[in-house]
Amino acid sequence: MMKKRSTTYRLNKVDYAIFVICSIAAAVMFFLFYRDLNSFTIKQSEEPIAKIYFKRNTAQRKFVDSDIWEVLTNSSDVYDGDRIRTSKNSEAYTEFADSQIQIQLNEKSMIQIFKSKDQKSVNFIGGEIRVSNKSGEEDSLIINSGGQTISVFGSSEAKISLPDVSEAAAAGEVEAPESVVVVEVVSGQVEVKSLDAEDDSDGETVMVAAGETLKFGKEKTEEEKIAEAEAAESLSNAVAAENPDVPQIPLKVVKTGVQKTYARSSEKFAYNTWVENGVERHNYQFDVCMADLTEKFRIIPRDALLEVEVSGVPSANLKFFAIQIGTGEDGEWRRAHSFSWTNDHGYLAQGVPFNIKKPIVLDYDIVNTDKAFMNISYEQGVQGITISNLNVKVNVVSLSGGHNTRALSSGFTKTLEYGSLYPFKDVWGGGAMDYDYLISVNTDQIFGESVTIPAGTRIRISVSGTSSTEIGWFYPSLIDDQGEIWDNVLTVNWDTYATRFSENPTAANVPFSYSRTYDVLRPLSNTNWGMFRFVVPGGEVDSAPAFTGLRITFEVL
Repeated sequence: MMKKRSTTYRLNKVDYAIFVICSIAAAVMFFLFYRDLNSFTIKQSEEPIAKIYFKRNTAQRKFVDSDIWEVLTNSSDVYDGDRIRTSKNSEAYTEFADSQIQIQLNEKSMIQIFKSKDQKSVNFIGGEIRVSNKSGEEDSLIINSGGQTISVFGSSEAKISLPDVSEAAAAGEVEAPESVVVVEVVSGQVEVKSLDAEDDSDGETVMVAAGETLKFGKEKTEEEKIAEAEAAESLSNAVAAENPDVPQIPLKVVKTGVQKTYARSSEKFAYNTWVENGVERHNYQFDVCMADLTEKFRIIPRDALLEVEVSGVPSANLKFFAIQIGTGEDGEWRRAHSFSWTNDHGYLAQGVPFNIKKPIVLDYDIVNTDKAFMNISYEQGVQGITISNLNVKVNVVSLSGGHNTRALSSGFTKTLEYGSLYPFKDVWGGGAMDYDYLISVNTDQIFGESVTIPAGTRIRISVSGTSSTEIGWFYPSLIDDQGEIWDNVLTVNWDTYATRFSENPTAANVPFSYSRTYDVLRPLSNTNWGMFRFVVPGGEVDSAPAFTGLRITFEVL
């Protein structure tokens, strides 16, 4: 009979002692490793100038005479010349010991902090910081960045941002790339002063008030922007592929009431070309990222109502310019709303300040403000006009009320008056005669914002003035430009000849006066994306006409 063998093992006293000793040694080594990893130095011979506190996760510090980054604990001391940085998903703030000056560091940001007998200053190296100065007027903080000094005065608050800077660049091991510094003043005022690179003397000084934004530095080229965007997208795709089970954090919707201003001392419209219907066309334009006009990494939903205000001084007569926001979805440009033209009052005169406000209703979602751009452009002549003292301001008026309309009522009347006006040339095909001269006016500037013009509405349009050249015929168009729609609601199948004002030619330099009543055959759903066009067919004139004393009157019968 076979007996069952016992497999139970019992520790003897020697084995037990060895197990206990090894466990204690492992615990001690783990403790020493943890303490070394999280240790930080206290300077016994130097007074701290500030303290650092954590809002999320932690931060690191490096002494001015050290190459080692230390992980700090909450309420750690900061000494003169220390560099402080935050990593991804970390936020911290530092406060000077003897004043009410606070510097908040958002994630992936870096500063170097200094204090002398009569001045507190910071070298801003990269990321995004928010400076709050609640001290008196005599106590200001100097921020050095991009060859400029930024003085944040007492009772002021400002946000300053720079692209991420690598640790090697921050440590001086490699040259930091030039880029644009953005100063956004939340309250109070900030002084930005440029320095002469040769002798460190003071240069131009700009005062930035609450609600204003100032940019300075070197803009990245389109090639650099494209390369950065492709690299970021590649990295994002790689991270998502490696972590398929990690949910992606959705972008937040922009807040109602957000107002930002893009301010430049001067901005030149750049030459731009593209091919349309087999014909190379061109315009002059500049772009502003929507993140600079609203908020970063935000969604602006369809139906949102934005108020866009553009002001400045043109270097030459500017007949018109158009405002267009592109969604930038999937790396491809697509317009988010109808073109908004700005020649409602003739043209902008050389050297004369202008200020234009336009309501814009989105027909498509902007899925990421950091990938969407506002384009301001014109197609005039062959020169790149410069706008000095340029300000582009956006106010998010509503997120859902842009398409709420009221019906146009009878008895309405409106007259557009132009002392002198030059129609612009619009090329629409590939043939020699496939172009028009026209005047475009957004219908919200005629009939009011968010108005629907029902089918069956009768509108009398009267035109008078003088033309510099003989015109065989001209006609009006009332365009519904909702989304991808482009429909003249005054005609059937764009029978523009049937809508002409007169069958007889209009003589050059002889006053003319025409009036005609039109039926709206299909409704114009919202004047915010409608357009009135006064069209002179290109084949009917020998040269571009110029109008003087032009009056266009609209009467709803």
